[in-house]
Amino acid sequence: MLFKQDRYGLDGRKIKVWKFRSMTVTENANKVTQARKGDARITNVGAFIRRTSLDELPQFFNVLKGDMSVVDFTTTCRSTQRRIP
Repeated sequence: MLFKQDRYGLDGRKIKVWKFRSMTVTENANKVTQARKGDARITNVGAFIRRTSLDELPQFFNVLKGDMSVVDFTTTCRSTQRRIP
């Protein structure tokens, strides 16, 4: 299943990033809890697509749209961005 998540790219510009659903809990608010190894929220299919990096594939829609480039810094969630110096 595909969904869009708010992320912040170059110059703090807000973009909607396409993602595959790999977890049972949806978080798209001010507080985002990053997944950890063995996280119970990750589904069996989600573990496979994360392990094989297939979870990154939908982001090529963002590349084609011009929101991201293939070689770029990692887009961040707003809560993560505040912690990055």
